[in-house]
Order: sequence, then structure tokens, then C-alpha cells
Amino acid sequence: MPSALPEIVQRTLVVVLALGLLGALGAAAPLSGEAPLDNTPEDGREAYQGRQDLDPGQIETDAESGDDDFDRVDFGVRGGGTLFGWTDLDGDDRESELIVRDPTLSPDDVRFADAENDGDPEVVWIGTAGSDVDGNGTVILEEAGAIVALIDVDGDDRPEIIVEDTSRVIGDFHADGFNINRSVEDDLEVLWVGVLGEGGRGRAAKIVSFGDVNNDGESEVELQDIRTSGSPPFDQFIDVDGDGDADIVLRVSDA
Repeated sequence: MPSALPEIVQRTLVVVLALGLLGALGAAAPLSGEAPLDNTPEDGREAYQGRQDLDPGQIETDAESGDDDFDRVDFGVRGGGTLFGWTDLDGDDRESELIVRDPTLSPDDVRFADAENDGDPEVVWIGTAGSDVDGNGTVILEEAGAIVALIDVDGDDRPEIIVEDTSRVIGDFHADGFNINRSVEDDLEVLWVGVLGEGGRGRAAKIVSFGDVNNDGESEVELQDIRTSGSPPFDQFIDVDGDGDADIVLRVSDA
């Protein structure tokens, strides 16, 4: 989220906003502002602006200072894209990446734009297209998924992008790495978590919190099954990255 606060505070506030403000469409940051986006942080922040006349994956830059660094980046949000926020995804402690939720891109789809052609993207688009949740034969924008948080679920000290996925059923997920951090191989950078009922009709769960549920030293994504208010309480643990630790916790209870 655009802010003059220290980066760690920004990350914390993004999670708080995710928990407190997300609805069907998710929380959205303003489409314009300033952020440290290039590889010369000593030059200050760069301006950014989302534009409806640019497609996802497209950017335009304007180097107003006359040097090789850009001073402004415009990024595509045609079709309903929204800015979730910005943070240091690649762990280089030099610049941040803008994170865009895009309902025109399918889940599992990520696009990048590199303003400086240095192999370091400034804008990342995350696919959140939904499905026909209400079964009326039409997929509308309100049925799209949402980015809900940036948290570290695999214990590598880098945040993963967590998506509430309205194209997958409860218990299903997709985890992938897209080489955002080009200095090391990272197999888990985005996690799409399914929330639909069997047959893909209606929401069966909602993401309710994040934290170290099972005391393994890593954060977990906690879902509440909203269909089972009368069932005996139990937790289902899902290991996303195959390391033996749960990354998703599905709660079934009468709470």
C-alpha cells in the first residue's frame, strides 16, 4: 500500500487491511501514488498510475529527469484490475514491486513488466478470474477471486501472495513460483486457495486469519468452512510445498 511508513510496517498493515476490509472484491489501494520502484533508491520514489487503456502486462514509463532511470510508470488495469499494494517481493532490499489483482487473467496466471529491462520487474499482475459461482450461466466481476494477504507460509523470510480463489473448490489449491526473486530458486511465491463448494457452486469457505496455528514457526492460511455450523469441530491440515508442515488449515466447527 502506498505509504511513507517503513517497509515492515507496510507489510503488517497490508495483512491487517486484508483481514478487516476484504469482501467479495477485495481491498484495493489507490491506483496512483509513489513507491520505491527502481534500482536506485537514493533517487527517491517513483510515481505510478493504473490506466484503463493499457492491458494487463503493459506499462509505459516517462523518464523526466534526463537520466537512465524512470520517474513514472503507468500500468494496465483494463478489464477491472485493481492495485493490492506494493512491497519488496524479491528480497533485494532495494526496490518494491506493485501487485495488481487482475480478474481478466485466469488463476495460475502471473504477468510481469520490467521498466528498466534489467531482469527485475516493477509490476506483477496476479490472475484472479472467478467462475460461475451462482450458477446463472454468466461469470461477472463480483465472482472473481481476491488477493487477501502477503505472508510467509514456507519459512523462507519472503512473503507469498495469497489469493482467495473462486475458481477452485474447498481443499483445492495451486502453488507456484514465477521467478520473481531471480537470485534464488523459489517454488512458492503465489498461493491460490479454493473456497467453492463441490461442483463449484457457492462459497463453501472464507479465509479468516493468518498465523502460526500449529506452532511450527511458519504462518498458515486459516479457512473457515461456512457450511458446517452444526458439525463437530475438527481441523484439516494441508501441506502445500511438501515439507511436512501444514500451510493451509481448514476449520470445521460450530463457531
